[in-house]
Amino acid sequence: TSKHQRDFELRARAVPYLVHAVRALIDTPAVVRLGDTLSFAVNAIDPYGNEFLAPDVAVTVADTLTARAFGAGLITGPRRGSTLVRLASRSAETYVTVRVVQYVAAIQPATDVIELSSLGAELPVSYQVRDDRGRVVADTSATIISLDTAVARVVDGRVQAVTTGVTAVQAAIGPVQSSVPVAVNQRIAVLRLLRDTIRFDALQDTTTVSPVALDSLGSGIPNPRVELRIKNSSVVTAAGPTLRALAPGATTATIEDPVTRVAASVPVVVEQRVAAIDLT
Repeated sequence: TSKHQRDFELRARAVPYLVHAVRALIDTPAVVRLGDTLSFAVNAIDPYGNEFLAPDVAVTVADTLTARAFGAGLITGPRRGSTLVRLASRSAETYVTVRVVQYVAAIQPATDVIELSSLGAELPVSYQVRDDRGRVVADTSATIISLDTAVARVVDGRVQAVTTGVTAVQAAIGPVQSSVPVAVNQRIAVLRLLRDTIRFDALQDTTTVSPVALDSLGSGIPNPRVELRIKNSSVVTAAGPTLRALAPGATTATIEDPVTRVAASVPVVVEQRVAAIDLT
């Protein structure tokens, strides 16, 4: 009533809720390792400049092969690269750039040794690149060189045999290096004899069997290591590459590579011919 008067204090706190703009609390571009997760802290700004935690943040990733949205953040992968990420709260939005990276830690050759059995033969230098967490780095190539180009050379990522011998190829990505031995060892693919028939016209006469050996690409193999066999050793005997006539007759001489079992044969004929007549 007009005869009574009371005093009271009303306390109130202004809570901003109108989202006029949003701001991501993160450096851009954000650098994240492949396979990691990234959560976004986003502030909303009301029309009066007050900042508060943005409500209902929605994340959209432009390149879903680089990362995918997960709640208010993202999971990186399956490949590395850069992508644009949209952060939205109600009618406001902002964009950040995310870089997904891997740090190369090792280059693992696919084989312990590269073996080439013909001059001019070539094989790819296969390897896997792995990061410091053991994951495969799928889209990075190493620089490959031969440590002895007189033995083997590298052409477009393939190692090519030049001459017999041993060397190594080296793969490098920045300071990370790896090497694998390369062995060039010609193997006999073709054996030929220079004569179609070996003939003797005297007992105890000798001759040397000289085969022509080629690898699978047609390059000659000097001093091939072959085995010499005689079908009938009573007619002709063999000692190393040398044949000796023992008795008149015919037989067959066969040369064979003990590794590849490539062989060639030739007829051998021993015929005594009169060289002189002594009258007594």
